[in-house]
Amino acid sequence: MALENDVEVDDWVTEKIFHSLSAGCVPVYYGPENVNLFLPCKDCMIHVRDFGSVKELAEYLIYLDNNPEVYRRYLEYKGRPMLLKPMLQASKRFSWCALCYEVSMMKKTGVPLPKIEWSKDNKWVIIDQENGTLPS
Repeated sequence: MALENDVEVDDWVTEKIFHSLSAGCVPVYYGPENVNLFLPCKDCMIHVRDFGSVKELAEYLIYLDNNPEVYRRYLEYKGRPMLLKPMLQASKRFSWCALCYEVSMMKKTGVPLPKIEWSKDNKWVIIDQENGTLPS
């Protein structure tokens, strides 16, 4: 599953689908309708929007499971792996640009940033939400 955070905005295609494709998967994707403009081929993912209900989607996935020759068509993109690399890199660049923009806006507006550290449990934790600030 590759689910975008904002599914109603055209062109809002993030790393989620590219990570799935670069891993060799056939993603079941929920995102903008124009996602095919950004993909290496038209039939390399299953778009949730193509189905009228969750039941129809589930029935189609069962159909694919029982028809490997049809499923294999979704994997044809794997013969063109060089197409994915630039897309994944562009997606990563956009993520960094968005992060830099948010940090810049927080500095300009004086919005405090929470202090976050990596815990012994191997996860990020908020240490001090009230007194966290951005470095100058």
